[in-house]
Amino acid sequence: MSAPLILGLDLTDTATLSSIISFITNPEAIAVNQNWAGHPGRLAASYVPSGWTHDHGALTAGHDRPGWPKNATLAAAEKACEGDSGCGGLTYHSSDPTPAGLVQIYLKDVGATPNADANWTHYSRADPVQVWVKPQPAKKLAVYVVNPAPSGKPASLTLDFATLGLTCHAASVRDLWARQEIGEVTATLKVTVQPLDSAFYLLTPA
Repeated sequence: MSAPLILGLDLTDTATLSSIISFITNPEAIAVNQNWAGHPGRLAASYVPSGWTHDHGALTAGHDRPGWPKNATLAAAEKACEGDSGCGGLTYHSSDPTPAGLVQIYLKDVGATPNADANWTHYSRADPVQVWVKPQPAKKLAVYVVNPAPSGKPASLTLDFATLGLTCHAASVRDLWARQEIGEVTATLKVTVQPLDSAFYLLTPA
């Protein structure tokens, strides 16, 4: 988004500062934020990775997803998940009659299966990989791909130009994180992103 950039941390906290210094000192990444070419940026696509990861997270006991019905039946929770592009699955159990009773694992497009994990130590889900784009001056396009999954395999995507909003046949690609040229691609952009990581590119129509 085009917006002021503000640091809200203790600058003497060297451990925290060192973890973000490569981002806040990257002039090419900051330029994407500051440049304006008619649009602040948008979510172009969202992909649920193949396979399901197992980890701790937001769907543990007592953490209802914002906007979903509270204390809903499994059928209502399934319906809410199907209508939510950010939901890959959920854990569900009823507080009546036993709070530590049988837990149901629901995976979108797969269905619900029982899980006797009374302690909620695992659940199954897939965090969608998101592709964001933002027009840049001179008809360039910034492409940001983020893989929010805390575990699992790297996400590999093949993004066609139409999905990204490009009408050209070919484009040169610059890796903004590495600050180096990758080369020219035709019709598609192939991206691999590790868990809890991102890729950031600038595409220039050929």
